[in-house]
Amino acid sequence: MTYNRTLSMLRMVTRERLSWLALAATVAAIVVNLTACSGDRTQVQASGPTITVGVAKVVKKSLGRQLTLSSELVPFQEIDVYAKESGYVKKLMVDYGTHVKAGEVMALLEIPDLEAQLQEDQAQIKNAANQVTRTQHELERYQAQYKALHLLTVAILSGVFIASLAIYPLLGLAFFPKTGAGQFTVNLKVPTGTRIEVTDQYVAKVEDLIRSTMEGKDLRRIVSNVGVVPDFSLLYTTNSGPYTATVQVQLNDSHRLSSFEYMDRVQQRMASQFPEIRTFFSSGSMVDAILNSGMPAPIDVQVSSSNLEQINGIAQNLS
Repeated sequence: MTYNRTLSMLRMVTRERLSWLALAATVAAIVVNLTACSGDRTQVQASGPTITVGVAKVVKKSLGRQLTLSSELVPFQEIDVYAKESGYVKKLMVDYGTHVKAGEVMALLEIPDLEAQLQEDQAQIKNAANQVTRTQHELERYQAQYKALHLLTVAILSGVFIASLAIYPLLGLAFFPKTGAGQFTVNLKVPTGTRIEVTDQYVAKVEDLIRSTMEGKDLRRIVSNVGVVPDFSLLYTTNSGPYTATVQVQLNDSHRLSSFEYMDRVQQRMASQFPEIRTFFSSGSMVDAILNSGMPAPIDVQVSSSNLEQINGIAQNLS
């Protein structure tokens, strides 16, 4: 834009000068003609001395002049480009007047400090890559060892499991082993409505059955509690009427059979000899007490209703 403006100004100056030159030439021609006419008239009227003047013939042609001027192109906007890091110019990609675009590389800088740091970082990256490779090799080795150990463990456990099948016939049915307490208790009920004298006779027969069931000197003593007494002792008995009784059997410390064995024998003989008596056996073992949460049996069923006949029938069926 500045270069074009300069050329326009030069053209305007040249035109003005040419116009002034043309005007001066025209005025000179007119003066010469007037002078020539005056000279002739003078010569006719009076013969005076001859005056010689220079004349020029007016010729139509283009007038021009060539001027050589020095100029400088100045941009409207100047932008200074700086590098993010200071350094030495290694290679210059552009020159004055070169058209550039955004993102184009204009120069390459050489920064010794950054190059040294780059080499150091590359060395650290190489060392880290070598360490990762070593770690991967160690991981593969550990995985191989783990697989071998895993197979060995599975083989050993399988062998132990197969060997444990040999003791299957010796396994019992309970999750916890039975611990004989050296005693057991028989809670019995004779037919409802039985008088206490008859209940006492039933208890005497049960005691004789227990004595005949015992072997050798395993029996130590038998304590029976028949019926209930309407006083303070009622709080410490499980008897609920004159037709109920509690028989406690204690064995000697050197008994040959366990209390559970005697319980099974007594229960079978009572079921065959006294089918009308309803019985409940408890071992008195600490393990059974813990498993039963302090209750005499692991299952406690309580029936309650306002209809006495209905509740009595349900209780009889459950018992």
